[in-house]
Amino acid sequence: MRFLITPNLPTAYDRRMVEGLATALRECGQYTVALQQPLRESETAARCAALGADVLLQINRVPPVDPPLPARTRHIAWFQDVFPATAREIAGRVRSADIVYTLGDAKVLGLDGALPCRVGCLLTGIDEKVWTAAGGHARPSVDFSLCGYIPPPSRLSHSALADLAWHVAGRCEDPLPASPPLRFRALRFLLRRGSVPRIAASALREATRVIERLYRPLRGELDVRRLSVAACEAVDVALSATNRRSLSPEQRSALSFCLDNLVRERPRMVDRLALVRLALDVSSSLSLYGRGWNLHAISRSRYKGFLSSPSELAAVYHGSRINLGNNTHGLGLHSRTFECMAVGGLIFMHASANDEKPGGMLTAFEPGVHFGQYTPDDFAEEAARWLHDETRRIEAGVRAAALVRANHTWHHRALQILSDLER
Repeated sequence: MRFLITPNLPTAYDRRMVEGLATALRECGQYTVALQQPLRESETAARCAALGADVLLQINRVPPVDPPLPARTRHIAWFQDVFPATAREIAGRVRSADIVYTLGDAKVLGLDGALPCRVGCLLTGIDEKVWTAAGGHARPSVDFSLCGYIPPPSRLSHSALADLAWHVAGRCEDPLPASPPLRFRALRFLLRRGSVPRIAASALREATRVIERLYRPLRGELDVRRLSVAACEAVDVALSATNRRSLSPEQRSALSFCLDNLVRERPRMVDRLALVRLALDVSSSLSLYGRGWNLHAISRSRYKGFLSSPSELAAVYHGSRINLGNNTHGLGLHSRTFECMAVGGLIFMHASANDEKPGGMLTAFEPGVHFGQYTPDDFAEEAARWLHDETRRIEAGVRAAALVRANHTWHHRALQILSDLER
């Protein structure tokens, strides 16, 4: 078969994912092209036709409809994040021969509607380079580390530029075209970065308060649909009836876009700030890596930069007694977990009611044997136990590395895809 694989964003993380899977498919004898940039919907069908692609695999993208894919090309959508708008959109686009994968249990992630195609869980994989790049086992130099993105503080500040964009967007009376015009993209850009028009500022602040009131951190129980409904109700109440009636389609879409981001990103920020506070109550020896940490007061002094190469990440995993982990949905089997375990690092992940569902930690590993587990209530006790027992940490890391290398490489993921395509 001939595969075309595209990322969601041109980031180092997406590129590693795309290239890792592409390499594994090539090793399985499949002709595979992996792009470093995402494709616009308008050009996707032409690229598939030119390549003669049998399968188009896209990360966090629904099948294109304008124009549609060639009849011979099957679409695989691999969702790592399912926004409420995505869940509504995908049902009308997929065909019976397509496949929809999610990075964990589909219902937990918010994709709970019936689809006419195969739906399954596809986890990320790791490349042999992850552990061969690790080198020797350096003696740990810090108690805690956390590698990962944290959303910036939500300012929701009013600005004249946002007012202007809101006014211009509202002058469009036609329904939204398939490709949003520049003024709509500009308004979404401003809303995403917290530059809010006066009419929307109070509504979005109220939605933020509702999300923070309903979401309980570090329990892995994020319900995207429930929070989305509550946030939308808060916005409706905050906006006067007159304002609600006067919103244009573009303004409504811009607000919906911003609410989708709030529902997904605010819990992630709350989780990670709570995790930092818990760690600091145990030890001040904490290092943070990734985008966003330098923007929060509590973490700014412990921010150590952005890492992208396997060797840099491996050095952090080796150099930390405990590698902190969290997942808003409670589905801990993602790339950072596998990469840390593959080089013998100890992952410290919170317990979740979803631990035994696809993507959950207990489907592959045993707490106390392969990783450390905590709750918000016993974090200090459990962390101290692992910090003070070097032998236990090393043995857990060795056992976890053996399992990851045996069951969770990109080769295993490629075999799963090929098997699913034959069904």
